[in-house]
Amino acid sequence: IYGYEHVTAVVPEPVPLPEYNARHYYSEQIRHCLTAQGFSEVITSSFQKKDVLQLKNALASDKSYLRSNLTANIEAALDHNMPHADVLGVPDIRIFEIGTVFEKRDDGIAEHVSVALGVRVRPSGYSGKEDAILSEALTALEGTLGVQLNAHVQKGIAEFDLAALLQQLPAPTAYDEVVVGKE
Repeated sequence: IYGYEHVTAVVPEPVPLPEYNARHYYSEQIRHCLTAQGFSEVITSSFQKKDVLQLKNALASDKSYLRSNLTANIEAALDHNMPHADVLGVPDIRIFEIGTVFEKRDDGIAEHVSVALGVRVRPSGYSGKEDAILSEALTALEGTLGVQLNAHVQKGIAEFDLAALLQQLPAPTAYDEVVVGKE
């Protein structure tokens, strides 16, 4: 046995990054903006019972398709969590997901990253509250990113293509320093 006391510590040379990952950078911007608006991030399955793109070797018979959008999963998560709003002590459920979606094209299979956010409020006389909360969140996102979002909105859920949005945004030159608990 050689022993730890004989091993010398070597500090590695700092290596500058040739470029910054735009998807990671802007995903973090989106996360911080939406959590400040009261949203919680969810991660749902990429496998579906029914969709467009079927797998040849599915792991389960009820999950044999790849998702073509995030909207269906967000809607299911909202439906599942709404009965627990009282237990959670919240007047509404606000969730979002940043995830990969798949589509079948003539030249093969394509995938891209989408962002979906959804709101579900307790049933009341005023049904436009979900749309108002969603609109406020989308406006905050547009302010954070500095571009107009081309979001598809339906029944309290909005989804947009992050990959297409990244082409409109400037390349990041540094990662933002985030101090946990001091935002």
